[in-house]
Amino acid sequence: MTWPPWWDWELEISSHCLKRMSERGFNETDVRVMLDDCLQLVEQTYGTFLVVTVLANRSWEVVVSPDDVHRLIVVVTAYPC
Repeated sequence: MTWPPWWDWELEISSHCLKRMSERGFNETDVRVMLDDCLQLVEQTYGTFLVVTVLANRSWEVVVSPDDVHRLIVVVTAYPC
């Protein structure tokens, strides 16, 4: 897979994602592992990307939005499939 130039930028976890972490049973370390184990990266609308991945033998999707100004990958949300 050819990674976009922003793939190695630092992560910023959105407030929405932080709120969902305890509800969905994951943490920031898990998000980093999921991004490292990316199976597919799908460009969505409005500058977001869907990361198809796995965590603990379960399929997950992580929505990210690259912030070109601050050179950050904003993790919008993550959810099990």
